[in-house]
Amino acid sequence: MSADNTLLEPLQGCWQGRAIKTPRGPLPYSICFELQNDNTLYGVADLNVSHHHWRFYLEEDMNQLSFISTFAGNETPLYLSTSQVGSDHLTFSTVDGQYLQVQVQQQKEGYRFTIKVKGKELSETHQGIYAFITT
Repeated sequence: MSADNTLLEPLQGCWQGRAIKTPRGPLPYSICFELQNDNTLYGVADLNVSHHHWRFYLEEDMNQLSFISTFAGNETPLYLSTSQVGSDHLTFSTVDGQYLQVQVQQQKEGYRFTIKVKGKELSETHQGIYAFITT
C-alpha cells in the first residue's frame, strides 16, 4: 500500500463537514466516500448551488484526483496528480502546478481539504477550506 493510500483509505464513510472559507461564507459540507469497483474512492457533496464530485484513484501508479464543481453548469472534471506527499498530507496539482491545488491533510479528528485556484491563497474568492469530521 502506498503512502497516498494510507492517508486516503480512511476517508471511506460519511463525514459531517464545514466549508470554512468560501466565496459564500461558511457552509455545511456533508459527504460520503465509497470505494468503487474500479478501485477509486468517490464522494459527492450537495451544496444546493452546486455539487462537488471527488474521485481519488487508489492505484499505486495512478496517484490522481478527479474533481468537478458543477457551479455555473460546469460538467468538465479537472485531473490532478500528486505533487507532494507528507506523513499527514497529500497535495494534488493540475499539470501546470498553478491552476488548481488541493491539499488533503489528516488531522486528529478528521481531514482538512484546502483548495487553491490560480495560486491565490488568501482571497476568499479563490480558496476554499473544508474540514471533515467523523460523526
